Amino acid sequence: MKLLPGKLLIGGVLLGSLLFAAVASASDDPQTLRYRGQAFEVPRSWEVVRLAADPQRCVRLDRRAVYVGRASPEQRCPAHAVGRRRAILIEPNGEGARRVNTSTPAPSPSGPMPRARATSSAAFYTGLGFDACSAPPVTTMSAWLSSPYRAIGVYIGGINRGCSQPNLTSDWVAGQIAAGWKLIPTYVGLQAPSNVCGCASIKLSQAATQGSQAADDAVTQAQLLGIGAGNPIYFDMEGYSQTSTNTNAVLGFLEAWTDQLHAHGYLSGVYGSVSSTIEDLVNQYGLGYSEPDHIWLAHWDGLQTTSDPYVPASYWANHQRIKQYRGGHNERYGGVTLNIDNNYLDAAVVGTASAPVLRIHCRNVIFSHRPRTGVFNLRAFNLRRCGKARRLALATKSFRFSPSGETRAYRKAQFSCRGSEVGRMRVVYECRSPDAKVRFVRRGLT
Repeated sequence: MKLLPGKLLIGGVLLGSLLFAAVASASDDPQTLRYRGQAFEVPRSWEVVRLAADPQRCVRLDRRAVYVGRASPEQRCPAHAVGRRRAILIEPNGEGARRVNTSTPAPSPSGPMPRARATSSAAFYTGLGFDACSAPPVTTMSAWLSSPYRAIGVYIGGINRGCSQPNLTSDWVAGQIAAGWKLIPTYVGLQAPSNVCGCASIKLSQAATQGSQAADDAVTQAQLLGIGAGNPIYFDMEGYSQTSTNTNAVLGFLEAWTDQLHAHGYLSGVYGSVSSTIEDLVNQYGLGYSEPDHIWLAHWDGLQTTSDPYVPASYWANHQRIKQYRGGHNERYGGVTLNIDNNYLDAAVVGTASAPVLRIHCRNVIFSHRPRTGVFNLRAFNLRRCGKARRLALATKSFRFSPSGETRAYRKAQFSCRGSEVGRMRVVYECRSPDAKVRFVRRGLT
């Protein structure tokens, strides 16, 4: 057995390892921190940041640090930060203080959700945008109206969101939309089992359940910000090596994410590297997998376009792409500097409402879509309960259907099916019976 310098083998145990563990344990012994007349025990080795004395310090939830006070609206954060939540926040609470647990997402409120104030349907936007780890203050957003950007990515939640969000409220969302900004709501949930960010990860055996839970929480956080149904929510899936475990876990998770967002009436988006997440999604395209409505490619080649050699031109081709073409760097507009990532968009965002839904009859099938974008809402149903409806929906000849009523829906085997166009030459059938619901995807216009 080869030993590293400075280590001794005693009784089959590395003494160096034991000494390191002992030192680490001692350094993590608690110390008492006092704030606003209260005492809190925190790890002795962690940095203690007094935010009142350092108001521009970014409150990084992924750091082993103790932040005392409230995060400043003027905090200076990097463009992007993700990771397992570790930080301890000790905040003012009335006359005293409280310790905030950052290791779990904020609980959902038990009462009714506030009314969505931003918009109830997605907007279509083509042009430049940026994303920042923490939503900038209103004054910065106003100053940056002098920039070439009109869209901003905002991190609305997730167990691996790396920065605090002191500015991100429903008032902020409504105000920025009124000012002309388009928003890209982004959720940083569980990551691949073996990921590059040290993040809390998906369990392969629970991937579908965890994906659905992430969608439920993302919808809760979106609604708290006034972002209602019909809008997109993008999942941030950081890079990973494409092992079978990683790929299967990510695909299972994201399919459930998409299905559950559809069940809530939201559009599904996925951000990821072209060499991992996006490549895995491309490999599933058109094979019956529940694809996200929009993709957000991370490919830092500096090109302001959504065309990319990693994604075939016919995939997600109907205004369904965002591309992050440059990583974190500083830019300055209106006298204010931000650290940002650059994006070029041709996709759905949160903004002004899109045009009314139109209905088009084609081969006795009703197609409902929004002009230019093809975007509309559908509920996603469990394919395992298909029965005769699946064979009906996959029929190759449309004459097997018979129209019923003015809606031109189709009825057979006690199922009522309606076909709706999604994107280019793609039809989603939604079928119902008295006790079952099912959704299918077909290529072509029949």
